[in-house]
Amino acid sequence: MKPKRKPSLWWLVLAPLLFILGMGGGTAILIYQVMRLPAGETFRAPSVQTIEVTEPGTYLVWHNNRISFDGTFYNKSAFLPDQTTIRLEQDGHVIAPRRSWGSSTSSEQSQKVEVGRYDLTEKGVYTLSITGFTEPHIFSFGRSDLSKLFMAAIVCLILNLIGWFGTPIFIALIFILRSRSAAPQ
Repeated sequence: MKPKRKPSLWWLVLAPLLFILGMGGGTAILIYQVMRLPAGETFRAPSVQTIEVTEPGTYLVWHNNRISFDGTFYNKSAFLPDQTTIRLEQDGHVIAPRRSWGSSTSSEQSQKVEVGRYDLTEKGVYTLSITGFTEPHIFSFGRSDLSKLFMAAIVCLILNLIGWFGTPIFIALIFILRSRSAAPQ
């Protein structure tokens, strides 16, 4: 009967690597996906914008209530005036909005609130008109990539769990195998 081979202590070098790849890899994937989120087209309103949609999907209209745009800093209320109308059309047909989730995002320099959500099933040219107020406000229109962000968050969570829990289990397993193979037969 052959003696059992015990794993070398060199296997322990893989433990920090497993931790770094788990933690760093998951976090890097999530940061990369956040950085790739489409900014959309930003514009001043009241106005009528012509927007070309190249990929069907869910599109959002954001009210950028705190933003620096074209050299001017805008700091408006997150709430739009009551008479505000937001209308999206394609070839003269009005596109009905979906119920907005009321999402918002902010940083030190900017803040925006979702004010419209549309499921666009066709590529093409759309007309977005935002009217009903006199003071200029800044808006943006762009594709929602929430599903990609959600998937990146799940991958990040799994890799982080591997980093945090897989590494100690891996180290314990090496020591258990070493102690078993060193035990007298």
